[in-house]
Amino acid sequence: MSTKTRPDVRAHVEHYLGAPRATVKSGRIEVLEFAAQPESGAVTWVTVGLGGRTVKKIAINRELSFCCYDRFASPAIATLVGGVAKRILETGVPHYWGDLLDGHPLAGTKMTALYVSPPLFWPHGFETIPPENPTIWVAWLVPITASEAKHIERFGAKDFDIRIEEEDADLMDLGRKTLV
Repeated sequence: MSTKTRPDVRAHVEHYLGAPRATVKSGRIEVLEFAAQPESGAVTWVTVGLGGRTVKKIAINRELSFCCYDRFASPAIATLVGGVAKRILETGVPHYWGDLLDGHPLAGTKMTALYVSPPLFWPHGFETIPPENPTIWVAWLVPITASEAKHIERFGAKDFDIRIEEEDADLMDLGRKTLV
């Protein structure tokens, strides 16, 4: 496995989100925590050190993000994001938009899985970390309910994305009602 961390990744993330208020190490990966991102009253976590690695001859061109309102924030979220990153390094599967990661319950919520999506709430440009080849993409780990996960398995990610848009779902609200 390549162990090189691209120095431009942290600079890119901090350019869009500011200075992190906390950093948690998860093996070779850092999980940075940002207050008031993507808006006031919210918290964002972003990995640094995942993208740019090669595992089992597969380029891991992803960093991960997660966001929720302050009232749902806990150290367990940094652990969750770091755990997903660690699993990517173990398996060499970087996860693509529309992927479903089951078995990731968030304590005190009905959220039991993660849905991989583009980072829609952040400013344009945050989603890609250029300039080196390959470009690193920032994936948003969206917490979803068990019924939403079953819906994605049955009808696909595109249908779920349409439901998110039609319902104008507040995906940072970990206490939200299920969309399906």
